[in-house]
Amino acid sequence: MASCFESISNEVIVKILHCCRYKEVLRFAMTCKRHNNVVANSASLRLQVELEASNLEMISGSHRGGAGYVKILEELQSYQKAWLNLKLKEPTFQAIRGDILKWEHREAYCAASYSTNSYSSSNADSIQVGHLDSLDPPKSVTMPSDFEDFTVDPGQDLVALLRISSRARKLLEIKLCSIATGLAHPLALDNLLIEVDFELPSARVSAFTLDIMGDRLAIKISHPAIHRYEIIVWNWKLGKLLLRTGSSIGVGDFVFLDNLNFVVLSIKPDQGYLRLITLLIYSLSSYPSDTTPSGAYARASQSDCAQPILELDFPRVEGHTQVLYDYLFESDPSPGRAIHIPSVGIVQRTVPTLGIGMTLRPIGVRANPMFLRIFIDTRHLSRFLSDRPKTNNTVNVPWDKWGPEASRWFWCDDDVTHGMRWTSGSRFVSVRRNSESALDDLSVFDFDPQSTARHAEKPGAHSGIRSYMEMIRSIVSEGKGLSMARKISDFWGSDLPLLMETIDDSMPTVIKESFEYPVESRLPYRFITRPRFVPKHMDWLIDGSHIIAIDDKSEKMLVYKLQI
Repeated sequence: MASCFESISNEVIVKILHCCRYKEVLRFAMTCKRHNNVVANSASLRLQVELEASNLEMISGSHRGGAGYVKILEELQSYQKAWLNLKLKEPTFQAIRGDILKWEHREAYCAASYSTNSYSSSNADSIQVGHLDSLDPPKSVTMPSDFEDFTVDPGQDLVALLRISSRARKLLEIKLCSIATGLAHPLALDNLLIEVDFELPSARVSAFTLDIMGDRLAIKISHPAIHRYEIIVWNWKLGKLLLRTGSSIGVGDFVFLDNLNFVVLSIKPDQGYLRLITLLIYSLSSYPSDTTPSGAYARASQSDCAQPILELDFPRVEGHTQVLYDYLFESDPSPGRAIHIPSVGIVQRTVPTLGIGMTLRPIGVRANPMFLRIFIDTRHLSRFLSDRPKTNNTVNVPWDKWGPEASRWFWCDDDVTHGMRWTSGSRFVSVRRNSESALDDLSVFDFDPQSTARHAEKPGAHSGIRSYMEMIRSIVSEGKGLSMARKISDFWGSDLPLLMETIDDSMPTVIKESFEYPVESRLPYRFITRPRFVPKHMDWLIDGSHIIAIDDKSEKMLVYKLQI
C-alpha cells in the first residue's frame, strides 16, 4: 500500500481518508511510519476517528467561539476521560416544586408538569423547563388545556401534550405547542386526534409513552390491566401516519433505534400469563399501506399493521413464572438529541444500548418478585439488519444466534420498573446504599464493547490473586454484577477512593432461574465506583454529562456535572 501513495501529498491523503470508515483509517496508519504520521498529525482525522468510534457526530452549525479541530478533539477526549474516571464537579442544588406530577430530563433540560388548579386530581395544565447548568429559576408556562402526559424536545422548542378526550374514552388528543409560549407550534400541521379500539381507563391506570425524533412523534397507548396497546409513529410536521404496530394482546414499549429503524419490546401471553418476549424491529422508511391516513385524525384500527423486518427471540419464561406488565424499556437520548461539550454539540447516530427492567413472579404461590436488568448492545443487531434478505417478510432470529453476545443480564435487589432514566447512551448509573456511612456509593457502568476494549484497565497486582479473581467470576456468573463494588471494597478491607473493573466476554453471566433453560450473556462492560460519595436521595438518573438526584421530600434537585 505504501508504494501506491508515494507520489501523493499528505494533504490529499488526508482528504481521501476523510471518505473512509475509522477502522480503515486506523489500518492505513499501521502500514508504515509515514502513514502513521499523516494520521497522527491530522487533528481532523483524529477527531473523525474518535467520533465514529464513539458512535457520535457533530451537529452542523453548533460550533461556538470559532473552535478548531484540535480544541474540539481535546474537549471530546476530556469528556470521555471524565466518564472513565468519574470526575465530577462539586454538585449544585436547584429548587423544585413540591407538586410535580411528572418529570422528564432531555438534552440537559429538566421539564416538569404540574397543576395550577387546586381542584384537579390528576391532570396538569402547566410545565416548567430549566437548564441543568443555569442558575436562573426554570421558566413556567401554562398550556392551552390540561393534559395527562407530555414530552419535550428543547432543540425544537416543542412540547407534545396528551390527554384522553372528554368526548370518548377511546379518543386521545395530542397538542403540539411551543415550550416558550405555550401556543401552537408554528411547524406543526395540526393537533392530532387518535382513536383506538379499546376503552381507556383512568389516567392512573393508563400507560402512555411519548418520544420525539426530529419530525417523528411516537406514541404508545395502553390499557395494562387487559393487556392491550397501540404504538403509532406520526410525522407531526406533515400530519401523516408513518407506522402502526397494531392493537396487540400483550404489553409493549418502544425506542427509536436510528433514523431508519424502530424497536418494540413485546411481551405476549402464553396460557394466560405474560411469558413470550421478543424484540421487534420495524423499518421507518417504508409503510406499505393503502390505508395510511393523513390529516389531524386517525382511527388506528382502520390502518394496516406494519410488519417487523426482524424478530429477535428471547429465552422462554418457564411455565410456573410470569412477567408482570409493569416493566421498563429505555434508551436515551433519542438519535439526533444533542449532547453538549463546551465548543460544539454532538449527537448519537444510533442508540448504542437498550435497557430493560423486568419483574418476574411465580404463579399461584406467595413469593417475593425477582427483578432483572438486561442491557443490549445495538451494534450486534446491526449485522442482522444489513444481512437480511431484501424482502418484506419478517426474519426470525433465535436467541442463541444473537442474545448471548449482544446482552448482559443482572439480578437486582430493588424494583427496576419505575420511570426514572438510569441509562444515557451506553452508560448506566447505580447508587447503592452504604449502611456504614452517611454517604452512598455511586457507580457508572458502560456497556459499549468498543469503549470497554479501548479503555480496559491494565492487569494489576490484584489480577494475580486467585481468591480475588474467583470472587469476581462468581459474582458475575450469578448475575450480581451491579453490586460488585461493595464486595470488592469489603474484600480489600480498605477505604479505596475509587474502584474499577472490566468484565470481558470470557466471564459469562448465567441466569439459572425463571427460564426454561439457563440464560448465558457475555456483553463486555466496565464499571467505576466512588464509594461514600453521594448523599442519600430518593432516586438518581443520568442525562448526557449530568448525574442528577431528586428528593421530593426536600423539594431539591442535586446536579453533578462532568469535569471537562
